[in-house]
Amino acid sequence: MDDRWDRLFADLEALATPALDEDEIPDMVEAERVAVALADRLAGAVGRHADLLTRAGRRLGGTVREAGPDWVALAAASSLHVVPLVAVRWVAALDGPSRPSHGAVRASLAAVVRRLARTGLPVVADVDGAVLRGAIVAVGADHCDLATETAVLTVPLAVLDGLRVDALSAGWDE
Repeated sequence: MDDRWDRLFADLEALATPALDEDEIPDMVEAERVAVALADRLAGAVGRHADLLTRAGRRLGGTVREAGPDWVALAAASSLHVVPLVAVRWVAALDGPSRPSHGAVRASLAAVVRRLARTGLPVVADVDGAVLRGAIVAVGADHCDLATETAVLTVPLAVLDGLRVDALSAGWDE
């Protein structure tokens, strides 16, 4: 009688933990890897150093401070660089763990530009190779208004290669 119970429990245990076919492991690893976006890798690198090149040809390096679905913030000395991912040409020193976000909600580029605008700090905007200095006075869904010394310019976020704030403040952390 004890032997039947032992076999029953052994069968149930075998059903609960199916055997892993070693031939499937590479496919499982690849399936996990293809689900990881650059934004996920950058989010996994928060607190670590990374170097990147923008489409404007600017090399930036610093500690990954934060990353969203379409942007990354690098802190270097007393500057903060916010770079849209569409402007990133390559990233070096991006190692360590990363996982697919699976729907994790992170702030968009427009939301982080609004956050910078609320600090009131002057910014340096790299716009399609041109450098603009001023203050962000308004942010829409896909653009921002930048007040320079001579005019208020409306800048589509799609052509923004990066924003730099030269003094980190408590306003960023709010």
